[in-house]
Amino acid sequence: KIIKNNIVLNKPFSSIYNKKENFNLVEFNNFGFHDFDRQKNNENYRIAVLGDSFVESLQVPRDSLFTTILNKKYQAKDSIEFLPFGKSGTSTAYQFKLWEYLVLNDIKIDHLVLVMFLGNDIENNHINLGNAPADNAFYLNEKGEIFLNYKKKTIFKKIINKIRNHSVFFELIYQRLYMLKRILKNSQKEEFDKKGSKNIQYAKNQKHYHEAIEGTIALISKWRSSLNSNNIEFSLITFNTTENNIIQNYFLEMIDIDSTLKTLKHKNIVFPDTPYKYFFKTEKGYGHFNFYGHKYFSTEISTFLELNYPRITSN
Repeated sequence: KIIKNNIVLNKPFSSIYNKKENFNLVEFNNFGFHDFDRQKNNENYRIAVLGDSFVESLQVPRDSLFTTILNKKYQAKDSIEFLPFGKSGTSTAYQFKLWEYLVLNDIKIDHLVLVMFLGNDIENNHINLGNAPADNAFYLNEKGEIFLNYKKKTIFKKIINKIRNHSVFFELIYQRLYMLKRILKNSQKEEFDKKGSKNIQYAKNQKHYHEAIEGTIALISKWRSSLNSNNIEFSLITFNTTENNIIQNYFLEMIDIDSTLKTLKHKNIVFPDTPYKYFFKTEKGYGHFNFYGHKYFSTEISTFLELNYPRITSN
């Protein structure tokens, strides 16, 4: 891992084994993302795809990524190239910072597609929602302003980290204790999710959810405006594994009525009546896209692009 400006990056050209949901060898490219190597600049019409673990997709090989499927369809024929910048466990605020720090000034991009998983992305934008707030992570206020949940490391913490760096055994023990702490801390939330799910959670935290939704929409609006000034197109793709979700529905409604987003190109992807076909199974239900999920997602994005950007896909 490489940490710069509080952005955690994978080491370029490195690889890891993913053991969650599906055993898979994950290979990172020259930029440190789960994808094939990419040039910083070329003559293609280049579409950056930003998102969380559904874009990074550590569960499947690079050949099966929805961005790879799209590249196979468009790159040779239409000179359209998709570059995924997915980072698991991140918020929209974090993804903006990643774009600003890593992509904007160093990699030639003509179009940005932001992919939002409405199962937890809105929650991850608010410091009082979702899982326990991560140290040194980015969050939003209701105005769409990004702030860092910064915690300065104590001397004790620095000593612990130094020992971890020099002892495999100590690192293993530390990781086990950390996981136990997270399990205990989140067990109450998980039990709550099983009983009442998102609708009850929304009812008990309306103020925070309204702040998260307002902040997310404000950031999207600012981000889009900034991109437009740099002649970069912006599109929003949203999706969820379940559709009867008051948080998701409220967010989509606010996107539709927000005056600053009237011309936003947006598609909410809905999976068919048998969604288990498209996701890996976990003990909690749906996991991430499997091979069928990536294929379906790529088809939906392809339809969206050809409908909204015919000049791009008709070369």
